[in-house]
Amino acid sequence: MKNYLYSLRFLFSIHIAGLLLLSLFRLILFFRGTANLGDESGEYLLQSEAFLRGLWFDNVVACYILLLPLAVASISAWFGYYGARLYRGLTIFMGIMYGITFAISASDIPYFEYFFKHLNASIFNWMGYGETTLKMMFGEPAYRWPIFFFVVAVAIFSVFLRRMRKLTVAFF
Repeated sequence: MKNYLYSLRFLFSIHIAGLLLLSLFRLILFFRGTANLGDESGEYLLQSEAFLRGLWFDNVVACYILLLPLAVASISAWFGYYGARLYRGLTIFMGIMYGITFAISASDIPYFEYFFKHLNASIFNWMGYGETTLKMMFGEPAYRWPIFFFVVAVAIFSVFLRRMRKLTVAFF
């Protein structure tokens, strides 16, 4: 049971770190979009409620990411397996999934600035124009900051994942 609690601590720590970085993307989006605020600019209670709803939404996404690793860790605990390969696999899976989530959050910043709405399924209309889309993304200087934030977030998260994996495996 004690080993299973270490597994849960490992997963919960990654979950919290992911939520913190997703909240950081929300703050960046907020501060870059303050010019779009009208009468709501002074209503801190309304802004706090919006951030709380954003955290709730991010938590839902993070829970979907956590579902498979939690199931795998629980099944492994049932069979008494706590090997380094298990945590390496969980780390890779969560790193990839959160990396995709961070990419979507970073992409939402310039998308929202341009269209004044969040990313939705309409972005799939641009999939046929890959070269044009890449030129728009990397040719526009205003888009470099979100890309930079994405790279920094992935780097920080990768270091955190590696450290958490080493700490957890050291207990076994």
